[in-house]
Amino acid sequence: MVFEEDALKEIASLAIKKGSGARGLRAMIEDILMETMFEVFQMGTVKKCIVDINAVHKTTGPKFIFKDKSEEIA
Repeated sequence: MVFEEDALKEIASLAIKKGSGARGLRAMIEDILMETMFEVFQMGTVKKCIVDINAVHKTTGPKFIFKDKSEEIA
């Protein structure tokens, strides 16, 4: 899982606006990634998941980079 810098800044900004502590921040990230966690598990071929600012606002989902065939064997 990789978070782009602008996504991290946006998550932090939203947490500050809500007055969230560490648990609130964790809940926000879980909310952003809930569907993604199940998608990645079902796909099984995801090498990397990239969270950008659009994923934070749920206008798009995170971007996936998939394993190539040689990596699937390992």
